[in-house]
Amino acid sequence: MSDVTKIVRFPDQSAIEAEAAEWIARRFGGDLPADEEARFQEWLTRSAAHRDAMARLSGLWSELQSLEALAPAVADERPIRTWPFSTWSPAWRVPRRFIAYASALIVTVLVIDLALNRVATENVAATYETPVGAQKKVSLPDGSGIVLNTGSLVDVHYTWRKRDIRLVRGEAYFEVAPNKNRPFSVFAGGGLVRAVGTAFAVHLVKDSVDVTVTKGVVELAALASPGTSTNQAIERKLGRISAGENAVFSDRLEHLEKRSDADLYKDLAWRNGVLVLVDKPLDEVVDEIGRYTTVNIEIADPRLNGLRVGGYFEVGKVDAVLDALQAGFGVRVEWVDPAHVRLSLPR
Repeated sequence: MSDVTKIVRFPDQSAIEAEAAEWIARRFGGDLPADEEARFQEWLTRSAAHRDAMARLSGLWSELQSLEALAPAVADERPIRTWPFSTWSPAWRVPRRFIAYASALIVTVLVIDLALNRVATENVAATYETPVGAQKKVSLPDGSGIVLNTGSLVDVHYTWRKRDIRLVRGEAYFEVAPNKNRPFSVFAGGGLVRAVGTAFAVHLVKDSVDVTVTKGVVELAALASPGTSTNQAIERKLGRISAGENAVFSDRLEHLEKRSDADLYKDLAWRNGVLVLVDKPLDEVVDEIGRYTTVNIEIADPRLNGLRVGGYFEVGKVDAVLDALQAGFGVRVEWVDPAHVRLSLPR
């Protein structure tokens, strides 16, 4: 899959008037389903500004619907205006019926264009991917942002009612622009992380979801049908975690821990292209480094099992890590071939 994304941006419109125009366009086609009608009534009662916008645009819409019926009567009752263009040219006549039809057309175009611009701005479908060893920052149309870690893939699906992200593989950090009317949901494996305005990292690890929150609060849920679309998935709430907390969950909450500022820095240093490893067993270090390279790192000597190492490593610089193991910890590094390296201790 390529790293190229498709995204369309349209000029911003007045939010409330755009929403009003969209509701008018949706209701014009016939009666709304009960759930849609309930959402419309909730929108209408939010503020006087919402009601004023709806009344103003509804008036225009009703007027254009009746113009065709009224135009003949208006044309018959009022005299046709004669507009002399020059002393030698014939008089130019502008029938009232033409004016009525033109007005109707203008109003129709304005209202529909307003609604379509609103929908096009909020409906986004895009895919973002990073190869092994690379990272990527993504800016979304609503002001939210994503940082993708190595070997990661996300699908973005925005509608006028919700913002859905599916983390297909890997790890990503999300900074969410607040919007209580459009929740931001990250689907990962069999889990769901939902927020309104917050910042958090999600790492898909085999059958579990690892979540670290740096700002605000997120809600965790297990999905009864993780393989289905986001519209069909059945959620089972597992609880909430807030800034400074880390949780691992699948169909249940497996681990919950409060992390210090220093721990959060180490956990999320990858966003700045750095890995911070402190007093880790060598096998865990190899697993972590292995996420950022296609080279197979083999621990061939069982005497290395108890070795604990640490350090700051630049993401994707596997040679530097191996040099550090050799120089600082006495590990023998043997390149079997360009894609395979073997670690052991001198005999």
